[in-house]
Parts: sequence; C-alpha cells; structure tokens
Amino acid sequence: MKTSEIGKRYNKLIILKKIKPKKGRGDKTFLCICDCGKKKKITLSHLKKGTKSCGCLSKELSSKRRIVNLKNKYFGLLRPIKIIKIINNRAFWLCRCKCGKKSIVPSNNLKSGNTKSCGCKHHPKGKESKLWKKDISMEDRINKRGTVKNIFYDSWRKKVMERDSFTCKISKQKGKLEVHHLFAWNKYPQKRYDVNNGVTLLKKIHRLFHKKYGLGNNTIQQFNEFKKQYEKRT
Repeated sequence: MKTSEIGKRYNKLIILKKIKPKKGRGDKTFLCICDCGKKKKITLSHLKKGTKSCGCLSKELSSKRRIVNLKNKYFGLLRPIKIIKIINNRAFWLCRCKCGKKSIVPSNNLKSGNTKSCGCKHHPKGKESKLWKKDISMEDRINKRGTVKNIFYDSWRKKVMERDSFTCKISKQKGKLEVHHLFAWNKYPQKRYDVNNGVTLLKKIHRLFHKKYGLGNNTIQQFNEFKKQYEKRT
C-alpha cells in the first residue's frame, strides 16, 4: 500500500486507513471520513474517478433545489446575496444591509420579518461587535455548537453518550452530562464527529477540566493527566 494515500483528501473525503476489500475484489479499499463527519468505505478507483462525498453532497444539492431563491430581494434593509450553508433544509444567506454591512441570516428569519437589518438599527453586530472573533471561518460561524442546530454534532453527542451508557467516564456517575472532545473542536476539525474522540463527563467535571486547561487547544494527553489527578483526589 502506498502510505502516501493515508490522510489524502479527495473532494470532501479524507482517507483514514486501508481496510480489507470485499471478497472477490482486488481494488484497494479505504475507510474515509467525510467533512460532514460520516465514515464510509470507498475504493481507491472510485475516489480517483470523482466520488466527492459519503452521499451528503447529493442530499445537499437536492436540498438546494427545494430552497426558495431569495437572491437580490429586499427584506427590510437586507438584500440576500448568496447561500452560505444549508442545514436541515434551511438556507443561511449572506446578506448586505443598506448601511453597507454584511451579515448571515437564516431564510425563515428573512421571510418572517424577524430580521430586517444587520443590527445597525439596534447595536453593532458582526465585525463591528466587540465580541467578534477574527480567527473563526465563515463555515464555523454558522456551524458552531450552540448557535444553530447542528445535526451532525447532536448525532455525535448522542452516540458518545450511548456508548458510555450515559455515565461519566471519570466519576462513574450519572447526572447532568456533557460530551468532551479529547482533541479540540477548533484545532482538529477532522476529528469533530469521530465517536472515538468523545468522552462523557459530568457537567461539573467537564467545567473543572476546562478551568485547568482552557478552551480551544485541548488534547487526549491533557485528559489522561486530568483523569489521574481527579481519581487521586477522590
């Protein structure tokens, strides 16, 4: 096997490892992870012929065909320019406000009239806000945990908790639970939806971990160190 294939990207797919092909097939088969977080077995020949995703891309394109075109129509002070992302058949539009600023607005907010400006009528938003973080990509802004419903994150979280029997892996207790990324969400995007990269923790223990190690650059080594220290204390 050419080890150079491991980690190589083909459109939305990244090769993770080589696996045994189906009986009677001589073509090299790899386990790949899609940008959506789903893993799929795909032959090298299919990757090179142009397989672009685990199948989510065709669903996304199908969703786009069902999306109402709002481009260049005015909703209050906002004029939608282009679709940035589609989540659960809901389009997120990049809009230009009459004041000149741009903002990302869900289509249902535009059509319902709940959002009529970039925020210039109320208080600064987007890049003008004191809370604006420069290092976050446009995709992450609309795919961020807790801001809009992220079906991939919700599915990942549920699978991790089910695997852990809804029990904290450090205290062995049940209660208010959260799922912790062993390798940080922001620094390791390819591991975001890998079930093996998640661990169930009590909310209070999860908070203690991040109080000690901070947010954004966490690793499994930090977790193992924290687990040993916590178990010694108890």
